[in-house]
Amino acid sequence: MIRQFTKEEVCIKCQGCCRFSDSQTPWSPRLLDTEIETLPKLTPVKLSGKEGFFCPLLDIAANKCKAYPNHPFDCQLYPFVLNRKYGKIYLAVDLNCHYAKDNFKTKEFKDYVSYLIKALSEEKFRIVLARNPQMIQVYADVVDIEELNI
Repeated sequence: MIRQFTKEEVCIKCQGCCRFSDSQTPWSPRLLDTEIETLPKLTPVKLSGKEGFFCPLLDIAANKCKAYPNHPFDCQLYPFVLNRKYGKIYLAVDLNCHYAKDNFKTKEFKDYVSYLIKALSEEKFRIVLARNPQMIQVYADVVDIEELNI
């Protein structure tokens, strides 16, 4: 649906996202209505013998998404998120993603932000997001980049 910023090979090495401290987290992927038909409910699963939870689409041993390359839109968007703040919607980035943090000031990052803002402004995405308000969450500790009119 959209081009992903973080390279798959980087994600495989990281072991950071797709894991959560609790089961009621805004970081657990939200599904578009159309994805609900093809993907299981993404309720975080308890890590066996450890503290925390993980996305049920994560193959822990391989550190890969079982649904890749058709993984949820929310996951394609990450480390970018749609952040609700003060009644407004912002494109934001999670700098807990090491790739995003390391590339935050690069031309690649700026070019991707421009691409993403343009894509999210297109009528097809505006309709999708209007029909799927669950995609816009309140996130703490993210960097708001730009207010979106969606």
